[in-house]
Amino acid sequence: MKARLTEALRLLRPERVLEYSREVTAEQAWLLSRTCFVYAVFGTTSVALITADFWGQMGCVGIAAAALMPILYGLLLLQVRTLHRSDDTSQFLRSALALLIFVGLDWGLLIYLLGMNSNSAQRSLLAAVMVGLVSTPIITVPFSAALAFLIPCGVASVVTLGFILRPVDPYLFLCFTGYLSFVYVSTVLLNRSSLERAATRIRLQHQNEVISLFLRDYQENATDWLWETDRELRFQNISPRFAVALKAVPTDFREAPLGQLAASDQRISGLASVLDMCEKRQAFRDVAVGFDLDHGPRWWSITGQPVYDMNARFQGYRGIGSDITDVRRSESKIQFLATHDSLTGLSNRSRFITELEAFCLTAASSHAEEPRRGRSVGPSFALLLLDLDRFKDVNDTYGHPTGDALLIAVAERLRRVLRDDGFAARLGGDEFAILLPISDPGEASIVANRIIETLQEPYALRDVTLRPGASVGITVAPADGTDPAELLRNVDLALYAVKAEGRGAWRYYRPAMDTDQADRATLRMELRSAVAADDFHVEYQPIIDLATTRITAIEALVRWNHPVRGWISPSVFIPIAEESGLISDIGAMVLDRACRAATDWPGDVRLSVNVSALQFRDPDFLSVIDRALSASGLAPGRLEVELTERVLLDENDTSFQAIASLHQRGVRIILDDFGTGYASLAMLTRFEFDGFKIDASFTAALETDAKARAIVRSIGRIAMDMALPVTAEGIETHAQLRLVTELGISRGQGFFIGRPRDAEGLLAAGNYLGAEASS
Repeated sequence: MKARLTEALRLLRPERVLEYSREVTAEQAWLLSRTCFVYAVFGTTSVALITADFWGQMGCVGIAAAALMPILYGLLLLQVRTLHRSDDTSQFLRSALALLIFVGLDWGLLIYLLGMNSNSAQRSLLAAVMVGLVSTPIITVPFSAALAFLIPCGVASVVTLGFILRPVDPYLFLCFTGYLSFVYVSTVLLNRSSLERAATRIRLQHQNEVISLFLRDYQENATDWLWETDRELRFQNISPRFAVALKAVPTDFREAPLGQLAASDQRISGLASVLDMCEKRQAFRDVAVGFDLDHGPRWWSITGQPVYDMNARFQGYRGIGSDITDVRRSESKIQFLATHDSLTGLSNRSRFITELEAFCLTAASSHAEEPRRGRSVGPSFALLLLDLDRFKDVNDTYGHPTGDALLIAVAERLRRVLRDDGFAARLGGDEFAILLPISDPGEASIVANRIIETLQEPYALRDVTLRPGASVGITVAPADGTDPAELLRNVDLALYAVKAEGRGAWRYYRPAMDTDQADRATLRMELRSAVAADDFHVEYQPIIDLATTRITAIEALVRWNHPVRGWISPSVFIPIAEESGLISDIGAMVLDRACRAATDWPGDVRLSVNVSALQFRDPDFLSVIDRALSASGLAPGRLEVELTERVLLDENDTSFQAIASLHQRGVRIILDDFGTGYASLAMLTRFEFDGFKIDASFTAALETDAKARAIVRSIGRIAMDMALPVTAEGIETHAQLRLVTELGISRGQGFFIGRPRDAEGLLAAGNYLGAEASS
């Protein structure tokens, strides 16, 4: 009991009641305001009775104490009135507490005075008043107000019974003190109970307010709805939101059976399982049901619970439904993106590999079964690997948006060519793969031809017209294998063979391509050994001024004399060097040797050196230039670096900074192969060049192609307007020499002018044009 009392006292402070102390205090203030009326009525009545009975014995102090009592009760009621007007509970509690203390002290004084002057007949009335006074706090809250009245009244009553009344009745004293203890304990417990009830009630009120808020928000904004049926599974009390989901008025489906939604022309899926669970009286949760309603296909998520009465009789179903159409669409989109290319809409690499594995499994099965039946094994499917020609040029010249538009257009054309005959996928970048069921190998080449012809047609995209073309590699299963990795390797070799032979065509995989690949790998290893052993040779070809026939520059050309294969063309080993990362080492070697050789040439003859894209982008490229010039002593102004348009297509800060650094050193920059790219003219405006060279393909066509002559003439005019020297490459006949001169080209280079040779032979030739022309 003591522990319970201690705990009760500890919890009697309203601030201990969680976050609701303010509301609890306010409620206790209002309860006290109502109790004050009881105090006033009881107290005023008691004072009147006592005054009437003790009037002759009260004396002046007693009369003053009795007269003060109505005044204190009046002030207390005045505070109650003030509370009702202002709702200031804190001020009311402070004032009421002070007044109750004074009321308790006044009662204590009055009891003490009356006890001193009472006779035996008046003691009963006085004892009844004492019991009534100490009983009053039981109904008083808060606990502080109860103690404010109980303590002075209780102390005065105990003193009066134990020391003032004569003779002292020990039994009456013990009974009263026991009752006083009971009152105190009851006051503590009842106050605690009242405090807990108030906190619980306020907490529930808060929760109800929150729930009501959510319910209002749910009714106003939520997409869910409530539904219910009777025991015959007929809809009852159709809510407006459910009617909105049905795109109908509530009366349209009132009393309609749940199964009506599953009409043959409306059901997509899911409702059959709901009806089955309803027949079995089972609960279900979040069952996805699809409908094809008048306003289009919709998906609902339905949750239902069977309802029973007190006698366990089935009454129907109650549940919640929600429209999950948007969620389903999002899931479908996510699933689509997981297996399809987001740009073109074709299948992606992941799905392609899955399909390829399935095709291979079928092909392997047919390969194993057909011989048992005495049939020949024919082709099962063809794998085509397609790569766009010059796609990087499109991306770098016109930007990625144009490149993306081209890929989308290519995908659309592939769909048009294949229709439903094949499976197309984008593997990444500009690489596409096609799985084509066939019965004859020739079918694959027919489709490949159709694809190439279709993709070569012009594309009008973003105010530009493009003709990128395509190359196609083909492998056939099961003839070429039934392992996905093997087939991918085969078709990649076939595509590589097409590119090596000039692009814009198709090739079947042949086992010899494995040999070519192995030979290429061998050549790569031998090239690495050649770089380590410095087995390369540098030859020089003159570039002359066509007006004076004097040499203005000499181009350094690298040669490789293989100990077994003999002389290997740069067009063969340079791509391998770029693939294997050896091009920077070879370029540095050529630059170093050529700079040393050029120091023996006349001072007005410049050295021209080709630089590949990989070499130019090497962070150490400028240091290689500096080392070569420093070691040879060649003046930077005598060095010309030839860069192709492809080198500069990555128009970034690194390219601009590298060109600016070369110019700061005094090195001249020549744009090589002018006219063969997408943005040759644009290159002249984006970068600062010291000259450019016309590609040999234009020179070769001068004698037969009027368009080539027009292009060369235009280039000559551009060079003249920009005051830049322009060199025609590939001059191999006197007629070509005459034409480039007539078309305004200032410099020339080619076999007719001078073949590549070593440095010693070059110096001995003198006037190169005269020597070669006479021969």
